[in-house]
Amino acid sequence: MNVRNDVCTIMAVGDTSLPSDNPRKLFTHVKDFIAGADIRFTQSERLFSKRGTYQLQGIAPHVRRDPACAEAYQWANFDVVSTAGNHSGDWGPEALVDTNEALKKLEIAAIGAGKDITEARKPVVFLKKGISVAFLGYASVILPQYWATEDRAGVAPIRAHTFYEPYEYQPGSPPRVVTIPYDEDVKRMQEDIRSAKEKNDCVIVSMHWGIHFVPRPLPDYQPIVAKAAIEAGADVILGHHPHCLQGIEVLEANKRKGVVFHSLGNFACPKMPGSPIFCLPLGRYTFDDVYNREMEAGYRYEWTRFWAESGIARIQVSKRGLEKVSLIPTLSMPLQSGQPKVLAQEDQKFKDILDHLTWASSGLEGATDMIVKNGEILIYERM
Repeated sequence: MNVRNDVCTIMAVGDTSLPSDNPRKLFTHVKDFIAGADIRFTQSERLFSKRGTYQLQGIAPHVRRDPACAEAYQWANFDVVSTAGNHSGDWGPEALVDTNEALKKLEIAAIGAGKDITEARKPVVFLKKGISVAFLGYASVILPQYWATEDRAGVAPIRAHTFYEPYEYQPGSPPRVVTIPYDEDVKRMQEDIRSAKEKNDCVIVSMHWGIHFVPRPLPDYQPIVAKAAIEAGADVILGHHPHCLQGIEVLEANKRKGVVFHSLGNFACPKMPGSPIFCLPLGRYTFDDVYNREMEAGYRYEWTRFWAESGIARIQVSKRGLEKVSLIPTLSMPLQSGQPKVLAQEDQKFKDILDHLTWASSGLEGATDMIVKNGEILIYERM
């Protein structure tokens, strides 16, 4: 693919979970492909530390890794990693600080979390081909003690209030779940974005948000936060956490357009075998209890249904802003391997992912036609 000399190419992927055994193997089939970008981004689902105290309410003792494992990100050519997520505090503030330090030693930038709220909100800036690109990171799906404060390590939060209202008068009727983002968090995020946009050509915002394993509908707060970010000057929002692909939209604000990937899905996440996984913080119900559903005889939805389907967002920017944004579908099979491979346009799974994204995006304010072109799903192109 030919790219102009005045265009910077960013490749971004969703969740990655490095295994403790030979973590490089996770990126075997995609390392060379993503090496073709100028900047490469991912979200880390793991902590890299030998310190910390396991937080029982996180119900995730498995997330801590030896700091040496982080080298796999360097080997796979990643430049920036979001460390803001629902597992960020699972081994206490010390492990989170160590995680950022482990990446820093590898000359990989960490965003969205830090030793205090100032560091967590700080952008990371890259200058490539004369184009400056700023990255910011936030998380919504966090336990209360996981967000950063003036004197505590944690993540930059975008929290949300949750309310329930019944659809009907009948006792036991399913409720409508209403979520509203914290106004103060949205305002801080917009301040960060405006400041970054004033100094840089492009601003990319990472968001760990959404609901596990649910492609649609999105919780109310997601589109609200997305629109607020675009209005403040964000060019692209990179969503992750739901472990499935969610809708994509192109929003217009202040005579400019921004692209929102509500969730890029699992890029490289081996499926853990063994005992059931419990929902936090109480641990009374398993993922099977909550997310699996038998809709009718012979039809059952499993929470791992979309586990292996993901994609690589290819973002091209110039001094003018966004030039082109596309998605390259990927698939990790078998589930236990977590090793993604780029799908050919002729592959049936490529077509399945296109159909899924079209369905998941329908109803969103900025839903747009997705065109398959040269092995990519074209989302936006400057005219």
